[in-house]
Amino acid sequence: MIKMAVRKSKKISNPVISKWINHQGKVDYSLLKKDQWFWEQIFALENANLRKYSRHEKLAFWLNTYNLLTIKGVLIELEKNPKWKGNVTSLVKLRFFILRKFLVAGKKLSLNYIENSIIRRRFKDPRVHFALNCGSASCPFLPNKLFQAESLDKYLENLTKFFINSGNVRIDEETRTVYLSRIFKWYKRDFDIVGGLEQFINKYWKEDAIDFSKYLIKFEEYDWSLNKQ
Repeated sequence: MIKMAVRKSKKISNPVISKWINHQGKVDYSLLKKDQWFWEQIFALENANLRKYSRHEKLAFWLNTYNLLTIKGVLIELEKNPKWKGNVTSLVKLRFFILRKFLVAGKKLSLNYIENSIIRRRFKDPRVHFALNCGSASCPFLPNKLFQAESLDKYLENLTKFFINSGNVRIDEETRTVYLSRIFKWYKRDFDIVGGLEQFINKYWKEDAIDFSKYLIKFEEYDWSLNKQ
């Protein structure tokens, strides 16, 4: 098991995370493993007390928690097998997202529980799907800084715009087809609260609004290979 001495700070700090990430969104896990700051954040979330947190503070906390613990989960796998390719089979996904539990605010929780029973169920904001990184190539890029309550809405807006306009929505005029990230299929119902998936995409799409009734919609295959440099 990975062990590293940490200074016992109980407050999550916020340096730029981009030093671990290249322009393709690939993560340098070997560098990250040695970063004292990262392990301090893990200690902070393990011992957090959320009772006096505002709604925005809680959402920021849980988004950070999911991303940080995904990284920790990847580091655990890489420690066991440096050639680990990622969550490329159903069995590996089951172990990584559901069976493995992490200590968070004094409770043992899985990544699946954090995402679906806390972030999605309690906050009902479809923009979270572009803020969560599951350690795979087709995931939204790992955010380059931690979420903070005071800038949460603006950051979620920026991450959503970036995801939609970075190849995850593509139009092929020749075949009259719109290609979408499979994230939009898996979580389609989450967009109903903001008028539906098509309206949501057009809100952030930088080109002319897409008339989806004139196109065939296809969802891209998802690449579950590890987002490792």
